[in-house]
Amino acid sequence: MATKVSVNLPDKLYQRTQRFARLHQQDTDAAISMLIERALAAEDTADEIVDSPEPDDAVARERNAYHAMHAMLKEQYLGKYVAIYQGKLIDLDDDPATLVGRTDKEYPGEFVLITRVGVEPMRTIQIRSPRLIRD
Repeated sequence: MATKVSVNLPDKLYQRTQRFARLHQQDTDAAISMLIERALAAEDTADEIVDSPEPDDAVARERNAYHAMHAMLKEQYLGKYVAIYQGKLIDLDDDPATLVGRTDKEYPGEFVLITRVGVEPMRTIQIRSPRLIRD
């Protein structure tokens, strides 16, 4: 069942909606419904995300331990995945999924840092800023 609604949209927004509808091979009504559905679903998901303002001591402890051990880990285990718990190396593997499976069994409900040993302790990610060019 559908309810007919009349909405005043700014011309530019309506034109964008029409382009979106053509791109998705839909009529404008269906495109607007889909966009509203997506926006509401995203909002529902955002409500489920809990932002903890307090730093997690376990995360900080394991991260600091990893940084302190990095030189030794790099020398012996470069490219492998390591598990750090309570400041100690507890396990390692070539496959991260296998390592997660073992640590979840051994330390259920506990935070275990699992990371790949790289040349640098923290991987640097460069994100280029995209530019939007409109017709």
